Amino acid sequence: MLTPLTGPHDPRFQESEAAHILERAAELQRLASDARRMSVGELEEAAAVAGIDASFVRRAAGEMALRQAGRERATPTLGAPRTLVLEVVLDGEIPVRAYEYVIEAIRRHTGELGVASLIGRSLTWTALPKHGPAGPRWSRTIALTVVPHGGRTRVRIEEKLDHLVRGVFGAAAGSGSGGALLSTLPLAALSTSLALALALPLTAAACVGAWIVARQVYRARVDARARELDGAMQAISTIAQNYAKARALARATPKAS
Repeated sequence: MLTPLTGPHDPRFQESEAAHILERAAELQRLASDARRMSVGELEEAAAVAGIDASFVRRAAGEMALRQAGRERATPTLGAPRTLVLEVVLDGEIPVRAYEYVIEAIRRHTGELGVASLIGRSLTWTALPKHGPAGPRWSRTIALTVVPHGGRTRVRIEEKLDHLVRGVFGAAAGSGSGGALLSTLPLAALSTSLALALALPLTAAACVGAWIVARQVYRARVDARARELDGAMQAISTIAQNYAKARALARATPKAS
């Protein structure tokens, strides 16, 4: 245990050293706070005492993860995040033989084809950009990683939304400029100075209106994709829970002599 540095012979620190000490103290506090966080399994145990089914705990945890992802990564200009990230640590290790069910879960909920690779016992699955049901323009960039270690499994699903941003806001830019052009056609009969004075506000209004509509469309599509990823995460959590229960039952069942 460290001896407290107090008393008549307290050490003195330079400004740079003091800054480093404070930075390290903040890091230690953050680590201590992280250590007090409850896993989904611990939440399920606490809920069981109150008579709450574990499936509702997993659903509520997934919804909270979605809200945190949106709150932490939301882009004000777009009205929704550019990246969706869901990450949970599940009690129990998902065995390699169950990865086919994990892959089927992510495929079923997203509708995307993908390719899987295995490094040791860690699974990585990524969607194939040009083979999605919506076509290359709306292709999805999804990555799933499953890492079992130390009696737990870390599952992370990430989707980058760059294609969606370009598709929605690119269409908005085209419709906004087209609407602005149409709105200025009746001004052609006016004098040049007057037509210019009226055309600028009309063009700006058309572009702003198109961007507002695009934000609403983008937010709705991001929410829909987030629900799909959440459904996949819930399905994977159920797979992990089923295998954990099976292992616990196998350990509890006495072997025949």
